[in-house]
Amino acid sequence: MAGGPRWWRLHTAESVMHSCRQGRGKGSTPKWYAAQEAKEGITATIEATTEVSDIIEEALEEAVSKVVERDFSRHVVVDELVDWIGEGVHVFLVGPAGSGKTSAARAVAEELELPYYEKAMGPQTSEWNLLGFVNPTNEQYVPGCLREPFENGGVLLLDEMDAANPGILTTLNSALANGHYTFPDGVEVERHPDFRVIAAGNTFGGGADRVYVGRNQLDGASLDRFSNVPMDYDEDAEFYWAGLDQRDWVSYVQRLRHAAQDAAMRVIISPRASVAGAKMLRAGKLDRATIADRLIFQKMSSDDKTRLQSLVS
Repeated sequence: MAGGPRWWRLHTAESVMHSCRQGRGKGSTPKWYAAQEAKEGITATIEATTEVSDIIEEALEEAVSKVVERDFSRHVVVDELVDWIGEGVHVFLVGPAGSGKTSAARAVAEELELPYYEKAMGPQTSEWNLLGFVNPTNEQYVPGCLREPFENGGVLLLDEMDAANPGILTTLNSALANGHYTFPDGVEVERHPDFRVIAAGNTFGGGADRVYVGRNQLDGASLDRFSNVPMDYDEDAEFYWAGLDQRDWVSYVQRLRHAAQDAAMRVIISPRASVAGAKMLRAGKLDRATIADRLIFQKMSSDDKTRLQSLVS
């Protein structure tokens, strides 16, 4: 660039302008020369400033374009899930309560244009809930949740898988790994090429922790059938789920969440509090303090409540 490096041109502009303020330009230095130096220095300053402004503007445009392209109606992890499931890899989706795992699984099925099936797992879930059974009264086969998607294709969500009996899950191992399965009606069914399973849980299958005390340790052979995909709260989308008109409330909920996490409190403050609270505030039937108490503070000990309220105003 003409006139020397940017730093030198900026230095020249600053020194010349300072000299003019001090009265130089008289005597040995002609006024026209000092004025010319000042003009060149000011021009260099304007060029440098314009160049920086262009860089900032380009960065802002890029950031805005990414935000505009983002679909805030669904969790940010959905795109990765589509990649895994689209390639035929079963996924174990692990995240805190209220992070949107069920909605994400449904969004994957919609994106891939596949039927969606869902089964809530728990300690009482049996092998027959998964595979089906033959009714001893009429000898009719009653299918379980696995049969239809296995035979005809679709995305099956096994929700709260880490709450299920680990022994029951071993019955899935063969169905997930092999190209066929013999169901209780005696029919050997070929696995449909579009059969996909998403398991969801609050832990990675290692057993209970300080918050999710009812979770089980899962069998390693079962876990080996899945790709683990972590899923945290999507706090950008949370504003859109709750509604931008209630962004002050959502910001408050998120500040409480961060403070609780930093203090290692055994509490859950999920986007459900943001969405439900926004509905109530919009309806105008309860004040914010009451809503916060019902949705957040009453679910923790009095000590944690007092401590958290002192941390977040």
